[in-house]
Amino acid sequence: MSSLTRIAVFIYLRSMNDKEELQRLKRFFHDIKLPEGRLDLGFFQINDVEKYLDACFTRLERNDGNDWFAPNLKKLQDMEQYFLDQPNIIKGMP
Repeated sequence: MSSLTRIAVFIYLRSMNDKEELQRLKRFFHDIKLPEGRLDLGFFQINDVEKYLDACFTRLERNDGNDWFAPNLKKLQDMEQYFLDQPNIIKGMP
């Protein structure tokens, strides 16, 4: 297998993992009750959580495989952890 083929396979597998992670995060945020109003996560503030999530997911889907947008995925993962750490998280309908 040539170096270029290995790189292409690696990028494809990483892209598939990112897609799966994105779908998992979408399910997570769909299944919880999102707070209304401003959310202060300590490391950044969000004025409208639902709009923020929609923008992040759209940006990541449109730029699949582009490393420039990896921090957006990381922010979603950090946000997920924030909600998991909250004792009053309310699960929605599955």
